[in-house]
Amino acid sequence: YNDTLTDYIGTLDTIRTETRTTIVLVTHDLNEATAVADRVVALRGGRVAFDGSREELRDPAVLRDIYDVGFALVERDGMRPPLIVAEDTPHGVEEPTP
Repeated sequence: YNDTLTDYIGTLDTIRTETRTTIVLVTHDLNEATAVADRVVALRGGRVAFDGSREELRDPAVLRDIYDVGFALVERDGMRPPLIVAEDTPHGVEEPTP
């Protein structure tokens, strides 16, 4: 995942630099958003719940405010930025039965 994401980021950055264009990326992947974007807008219920930098979005307290779910930042060898991992499920969503 990290190598693919690194290649992907490099490609987007090359396109942005060479064309002097703003790129708008829509994703549901918090790790992708915080790895690629300079600015992140998070929606909740169709409304803007967060608008700020990727560094600000990596704050577990900010993520909890947006999603009502606890998050942890997981540091892994050679992996930057740290992975954002949900620690529990949102209110009203049941855990899958094994």
